[in-house]
Amino acid sequence: MEVYVDCPLEECVRRDPKGIYRDGLRANSDNIPGLQSEYENPLDPEVVVSGREDSVDDAVDPVISALTDRGFIGAVDSQ
Repeated sequence: MEVYVDCPLEECVRRDPKGIYRDGLRANSDNIPGLQSEYENPLDPEVVVSGREDSVDDAVDPVISALTDRGFIGAVDSQ
């Protein structure tokens, strides 16, 4: 199952805990999608969540629902 987290490059750079984008911006790395190589959005993902607007809980819900609908996991009790 393909999940696309739609997140602008600026937000990816801002949230970069490992410094991957920082290194790419300093030319210490040469293959960072969105910087040195083009990022290609998925053509037909089953689930799309917003990396900028959705909270973690809001992003997880459609993923869990899709996994449940496809029989990958059993129904999740939301207690």
